[in-house]
Amino acid sequence: KYLSESIKHLNSLTSLDISGNSIRVDGAKYLIESIKDRNSLISLNISHNSIEVDGTKYLSEIIKDLNSLTSLNVSHNSIELDGAKYLSESLKNFNCLTSLDVSVNSFGMFGDDGIMYLSESIKNFNNLTSLNIAMNDIGD
Repeated sequence: KYLSESIKHLNSLTSLDISGNSIRVDGAKYLIESIKDRNSLISLNISHNSIEVDGTKYLSEIIKDLNSLTSLNVSHNSIELDGAKYLSESLKNFNCLTSLDVSVNSFGMFGDDGIMYLSESIKNFNNLTSLNIAMNDIGD
C-alpha cells in the first residue's frame, strides 16, 4: 500500500519488478492502481505474488492501456482458469509484447480452456520473441 503511493509519482518509470513479495490480491489491487495510465512502463514483473484470480482481474482491467509494455511476467501466481480468461481478454488486441511469462499458473488444471484462452490472445503477437508457458498442466 505504501509503496504504491510512491510509485504513482514516478512518471518516468520504465521497469517495475515486484516479484516474490507475497503481495496477494489486496497488494495487487494497490499496485495496479498505482501503474494505471503509466504509458512509460516497458517491463512489469509481478511474479511469485499469489495474486490469484481476483488480482489477475485487476491487472487485466488496466493492462490494455499500458501502450509501451513489451515484457510481462505473471508467473507463479495461481491465476488458474478464470485468471487465464481475464488475462487473455486484456491481451487480445495487445500485440506489442515481445516477452510473456505465464508459467506455473495451473491453466490446464480444469481442462483445456485456460490454454485455449491464452492461445487465442497471442495468435496475433507478431513481435513476441519469448513465451514461457511451462508447468501449466496443459496436457496434449
